[in-house]
Amino acid sequence: MKLAGQVALVTGASRGIGKAIATALAREGATVVGTATSDAGAEGISTALQALGGKGKGVCFNVNDSARIAPLLDEIERVHRRPELLRFDEVEEGLPLGGQPIVTSVFGEFGGNMPLNVLPPII
Repeated sequence: MKLAGQVALVTGASRGIGKAIATALAREGATVVGTATSDAGAEGISTALQALGGKGKGVCFNVNDSARIAPLLDEIERVHRRPELLRFDEVEEGLPLGGQPIVTSVFGEFGGNMPLNVLPPII
């Protein structure tokens, strides 16, 4: 398993590309924390990860609520470790976080979905 011991945060993991990415990461051994916009979606992520024998869970999370990003990263680090892989919205590549909540200081400077679609490839 190529990603054993690594932690991934995948937004939109209850369907579409996000679900496919979360599934692929879990199959490769990553601990996946997947977000959904509803409790039912988060439960579906947890169920899917368990069915794969994967580690991690689904959480209900609004990616547009920048004030909740740092607490989510802190919670993931407390339970698992700091995520090394990050997938926000339509971005499909892993991003190193370097142990710092780097997204919090930058997200406040942008509005709307700009940080979801533009910022991650730059970080």
